Amino acid sequence: MTIQSTLLNWLLENEFLYHKIGYERRVMTFGKNGTILLGRTALEDRWECDEKSLTIRDSEGQETCKLIFQKEPVFKGIWTRFAKMPVEISQIDFKNYIWNEKEIRIIGLKRSGHHGIITWIAHHFEEPVCFLNNIVPFHNPFVSKKASIIGDKETNRFYNIPTEASGGLSYKKCLMYNYEDQYLERICNEKVEELNSVFLGKSQEKYNVLVLRNPFNLIASRLRAANEAWISEMIPNPKTEEGRKMTSEIWKKYAKEFLGDTNYLKEKICINYDKWHHNEQYRASISSSMKLEFTDSGKNVINDIGSSSFEPNKRDAKELKVTERWKEYAADEYYRSFFDDEMIDLATRIFEDLPSLT
Repeated sequence: MTIQSTLLNWLLENEFLYHKIGYERRVMTFGKNGTILLGRTALEDRWECDEKSLTIRDSEGQETCKLIFQKEPVFKGIWTRFAKMPVEISQIDFKNYIWNEKEIRIIGLKRSGHHGIITWIAHHFEEPVCFLNNIVPFHNPFVSKKASIIGDKETNRFYNIPTEASGGLSYKKCLMYNYEDQYLERICNEKVEELNSVFLGKSQEKYNVLVLRNPFNLIASRLRAANEAWISEMIPNPKTEEGRKMTSEIWKKYAKEFLGDTNYLKEKICINYDKWHHNEQYRASISSSMKLEFTDSGKNVINDIGSSSFEPNKRDAKELKVTERWKEYAADEYYRSFFDDEMIDLATRIFEDLPSLT
């Protein structure tokens, strides 16, 4: 067997790390017909090799980079265009490779303020955060995500989401995604965990963050949001009887998880939105629990996703009266019907200074 055929078989039979040094790292695999399979982009579309080198070409056949085989074994070379950065390609164990330094999973109800918390967390990182908004259990998060924006923080334009969705994972300092209005039993399903480990890759640190807002302001915000055109995106609709029951049921389940009455989430961090909103020391403790250096630089940033249903045009969270939403609905009988004895008891165990509707 020739050196070239040995090298060729090695490339065809294994998974590799494509590392543009100082820029990005992602998985890459090589197909028999000269196409790149995982990790393929317009600039890294095809490949060819001889006994000493590997050449990567773009979709038009132009050379992107040429790498020389070293003894390690690893290919080393330089991009022949644009930044002309050093490039290395080396074999990896895909299943055990750490693709995400931190994986942060946020669970919350719509209008719970969790998008504000997501923005605040993202500002703890100098590097771009990869954020996948409102993903769906049992589906590829890179495919099922909705529009994913984090305030003024640059995020997904630094990541090739179609490539990630096809399995061409890249290394990330922080991968963050959220579930909205999902039952914990559905999120914490073994099959979901197994699928996510394949779709998202292995993570060095994992955090489950449960966000809970006091129900009086939460439900007022959901009812107000139901007047907007985008209500089709809000499931369940709190203005229907089915939606009223489901909203109450999910909130109660989250409250019980928050209190430790249930324990679906492993290594969970529970965030009381009301306390997070007004208590800097509490926010600092949350940063510490995720091994982050505390900063409040993102505390008052608002993005279009998750903007206030009461004051949609305001761009500074300091101006929002998020603890007074209940006042507009205090006399509304339908609003009051949400609050049975169980919900009030759970809320009393978690939150301070709750309003009285009597």
